[in-house]
Amino acid sequence: MKILLAFNGNRSLFSVHKSEELLEDIFHFPTTHMSEVNSLLIAYWLEKLGHDVSFLVRSTSTTDGLHFKPVSITSLRPRDYDVLFIFKVHGLKLCEEIIKQPWKRIVAWLDSPNPQNILGDYALRISTFFWGTPEIAELETPRWPKAEHVVCEHATALAVRPQICSAIPRGLYAGRLPVVYRDQLIAAAAGCHMLAYGLWLDTGTDRVLLRPGQCTSIDLEWAQRSLPETIELRPGANMLQEANCATACAFGLCPSAGNASKQLLSASKFYDYAALGLPVLLAQNTPEAEHVRKQPYLGMLYDPSDSDAIANAAATLAQDIKESGFAERRVAIQDWCYAGHTYRDRAEVINAELTK
Repeated sequence: MKILLAFNGNRSLFSVHKSEELLEDIFHFPTTHMSEVNSLLIAYWLEKLGHDVSFLVRSTSTTDGLHFKPVSITSLRPRDYDVLFIFKVHGLKLCEEIIKQPWKRIVAWLDSPNPQNILGDYALRISTFFWGTPEIAELETPRWPKAEHVVCEHATALAVRPQICSAIPRGLYAGRLPVVYRDQLIAAAAGCHMLAYGLWLDTGTDRVLLRPGQCTSIDLEWAQRSLPETIELRPGANMLQEANCATACAFGLCPSAGNASKQLLSASKFYDYAALGLPVLLAQNTPEAEHVRKQPYLGMLYDPSDSDAIANAAATLAQDIKESGFAERRVAIQDWCYAGHTYRDRAEVINAELTK
């Protein structure tokens, strides 16, 4: 089956340069929490399942050194493809005009509701929806009779299972740090030391870019000064490259984007923390909180509006490393993750629908 994947193609394709193996190249990418990586991984596993996958891009001047063929909007021939696969809001925006063309089949995997806000009535051309969380599916199913599939957009990007190292009493955070995430990180750091790999940090007065290649020692020092001493800030890094250091933590912090009663978006880092064998300190209003409610060994939930509760929960998890059976618990967490929450698993669910 020939699939044209519509996402933020130029960023996805040119962020990871081709060597012998895509998974090896992602090992060198500065973060495992970006949608650019997710789209490449899902394309990789769909190809492993027998499909021919290309990426839709606005324009391209070269196809050299890329893992997947880019197809520009101007040279597009819809009849060449069995499926137009729209991924996330970026994909919807990329397809605003081309969705009007005669496609054989259109499917969409979305992490936000209301595709009609971008596509208008042409959203009716989408034959199958995969919704990124049960919360979005609950909203959308009454509007779209075809909206019956829940396939979490996120999984672990760590295709190679990291080796678990002995833990010390500190927490781990990896990802961007807007004010709402930063404040929950600071609250957790009142309970124990935290190691934070930041993509960027909102200091309250400025945004400091922290990706490798963007971040200078002066930037990092400035960002560090805006945080308590109980937080060690490092530039964003690939968690495979940092696995020994990351797995030596007691837990991973997975904050909420707000204090609302229900968050629609997936808590993306949850699965990578689990892949590292870390219990997760998770905001109770995120979709993944249901996993912890059903399997409490996966971590602990907190109220994102209660700083003291966050600190107390962090302190508790930091001391759990002293409990008998903690090593076995970590293996069980990792087993849970690799039994159903990799991008290969996500691709297999999507493949089953595409090949009906």
